[in-house]
Amino acid sequence: MLDKVEALRAYAKQQNDIDMELWLAEMKIRARRRSGEISQSLEKSADQYSALPTAGKSKTEVLNDAGINKSVAHRCEKIANIPENKFEI
Repeated sequence: MLDKVEALRAYAKQQNDIDMELWLAEMKIRARRRSGEISQSLEKSADQYSALPTAGKSKTEVLNDAGINKSVAHRCEKIANIPENKFEI
């Protein structure tokens, strides 16, 4: 999904549509934040029952299945750790 958002953002930039470009950039960062939240929950639920359908896989396996490498997951987790009141500024 992020690839599509980035493609749309690039198109908006070509069309000089600043409002659309900013809206898509916001969508992208919110998606990364949510990915980080999910990634963190995988780590916490490694030895417990999880609401996420991991089918007994490790966090790394789940992320790989989703096409997310460890460095991207780590960056997303950092974004997820930003307090809500600072993130929404």
